[in-house]
Formats: sequence, C-alpha cells, structure tokens
Amino acid sequence: MAPLLKPTEIHARRSSVEQAQHAQITQRQESGKLLGVYVVLFFLMAQLLNRVRFGQSPTAPIYAGGALIVAGGLVMAFWRV
Repeated sequence: MAPLLKPTEIHARRSSVEQAQHAQITQRQESGKLLGVYVVLFFLMAQLLNRVRFGQSPTAPIYAGGALIVAGGLVMAFWRV
C-alpha cells in the first residue's frame, strides 16, 4: 500500500507538473518560430550558393516564391496570438 502524501507534498507535485506543462507549451511555440527562421535561411543560402557556385541568377518566379517564403517566415516568427 502506498504511503499517504502530506498536503504540502501534493501541492509541490502538482506545481511541478504544471511547470512542466508550461515548459512544453513554451518549447512548442519557440520551435515554431525557429522553424520559420530556418526555412527562410535555408532558402536564402540556397539562392546565394546557386549564384556563387553555379553563376545562375534566380528567375522571376523564384523571386516571387522567395518573397512568399520570407513573408511566411516573418509571420511564423513574429505573429503574437
């Protein structure tokens, strides 16, 4: 049979569980912001590599798509709910 917990122990355990849940929610929000920044940086570095290594300039559709990628990354990084 499990020993009975004192009220202070119950409160301490509940508090630690709530803190862990808050940390998980915060981490999810931060990872979403990082994902937006990562996608933007990947696109920009790919275009820079394409220009430097292969000597090819992006076409108009790539510029348009890139603008949407950068806009989406900014939304993911800075949108406040």
